[in-house]
Amino acid sequence: MKKLLLIITSLLLCFSLSSCAIFNLLSFSSLGFIGSEDEDPIFYFVPEESYFDGCRVDGDSVIFTYAICFCNEYEFDEKILIYAAFDKKELDGWVEYEKMYEGLDENGEPLFATVKAGETSIIKFSFRGKYLGGQLPDTLSFPEEIMIMQEILWEKSDEMKNDLESEKTMELENYLYNKVKPIIEGFDEDSIYALSFFVYANFGNEYKGINSFPEFSVGYNTESVADGAGKFSEERWNFAFWEQNNVPVIDPAEGGEGAEFLLDWYKEQGIDNVGADEDEESAYDESMNYVGKGPVGYYELLCAASNVAKRLQEEGFVEKALGSPVPIIVHELEYPWYVAEATKNANPNGEADDFLIAVGKNFEE
Repeated sequence: MKKLLLIITSLLLCFSLSSCAIFNLLSFSSLGFIGSEDEDPIFYFVPEESYFDGCRVDGDSVIFTYAICFCNEYEFDEKILIYAAFDKKELDGWVEYEKMYEGLDENGEPLFATVKAGETSIIKFSFRGKYLGGQLPDTLSFPEEIMIMQEILWEKSDEMKNDLESEKTMELENYLYNKVKPIIEGFDEDSIYALSFFVYANFGNEYKGINSFPEFSVGYNTESVADGAGKFSEERWNFAFWEQNNVPVIDPAEGGEGAEFLLDWYKEQGIDNVGADEDEESAYDESMNYVGKGPVGYYELLCAASNVAKRLQEEGFVEKALGSPVPIIVHELEYPWYVAEATKNANPNGEADDFLIAVGKNFEE
C-alpha cells in the first residue's frame, strides 16, 4: 500500500453534512493526501505498524477501534481530527455502512490527537456505527482513506454548517421567488387590496403516499369582493370570504415540478416523516395555548414563503406590479400564532398592520 502523504496547503475544506455526525469530510485541501513513492515523506501514516484493536456492541451501536501509526516530520506539533473510510465488504452484516466514520475517543467524543513534531505516534481511534446484529470481525483492514481536519477548522464547523444550511434554505426560497413573481405580475384587477400566500396541509393533501403534504399557492382579494367590509372585519381579512382565485405553486394533488422540488428539498434538509402529526402534548403550553407548528414540514415551507414575501416587499416589487403598496398575507385556513408571525415578517414596512390588528382582535371590530 502506498504511503499516504499529508502536505499542509490552504485552509479550505469541502464537506457535506451528515445526520449521523457533525459532517462527513469528502475532500479537502487543508491537509492534502496521497503522494507517490518517490516523494519525501513529511507527515504520513504507517499501515504496517497500525492495527485493528477490536470492537464491541453498545446498545444499538457497535464501536470498533483502530490504532493508527502517524509519522510527523514537521518541526511543529499537529493537532488533528480524523475521518476514515473502510472496505465496505468487510463491514457487511455487522455495522451499517457509512462513507466516512468520525474518529472518537473512549467517551464517544471527537478525538483530537496531537502528533508530536519529529515523532512517530500510534493513536487509537474509535468509530461508531449502527449495529446490524451480525458476527463481529476478528480483524479489519487498514482504512482505504483517511481524511484529516485541523482543530481550528473543526471549531469553525458549526459556523460553516449553519452557512450551508442557510444556503440550502435559500434554494427553496429562490425557487418560490421565481415562481411567484410572474404570477403576481399577471394579476390585472384594479382594486387588489391584499395578496394571499396560502400555505396549507391537511390529511387530504397526498403526494407520493405522503399524507398532509404541504401546498402553496398565490392569490388576491379585491375591494369589489370585500364590498365595503370594515377595516378590521372578518369579511375583509378571513380567507374564507375571499374570491378563492389562488394559482398553485406547489400542488400535492397535481404533483409536478413544485411538489417534487419541495420533496427533494426536505430530503436534503434531513426532514423525515413529512406530514406526520405533531405531538399533542408539546403542541400546547401549560395554559393550553397552541404553540405547535403543524404537521412535519409545514412550518419550514411557511417560513420560506414568508421570507419570499419579505424580499418582494423590500424590493418594492409588489407596489410596482400592482400600482400601490399591498400587504402579503401568509396564512392557512385558521389563524394560529405562526400566521401572524409569518405575515408580520413578510411585511417589514407595516403593510399588513390592519390584518395583524384584525387577527389580534379575533376579527371583532
